[in-house]
Amino acid sequence: MKTSQLLVVGAAVSSIFLASCETDQPKRGGGQQPDRKTMFLRLDTNGDGVLTRQEFMAGPNAQRNPQQAPQVFRSMDRSGNGTLSRQEFVAGP
Repeated sequence: MKTSQLLVVGAAVSSIFLASCETDQPKRGGGQQPDRKTMFLRLDTNGDGVLTRQEFMAGPNAQRNPQQAPQVFRSMDRSGNGTLSRQEFVAGP
């Protein structure tokens, strides 16, 4: 039972994370999405080099999936300090 629940949660977390790498701007020049480093820079609105939960939750895809986004944030926060470093964000869940 626990294994199946973990698989479902893992799949949900992965889909939310991948969606968070999208933008709500139209695709240009071949339709490439920004890489995770670029997305991190866009989400880091105060430029301090870390994403707070508020910055992460203000992102377009977290807004589209507000019930699952906090769980995604927690799974990415490997240090457990309540923020996401660029390394944590780029590594994903």
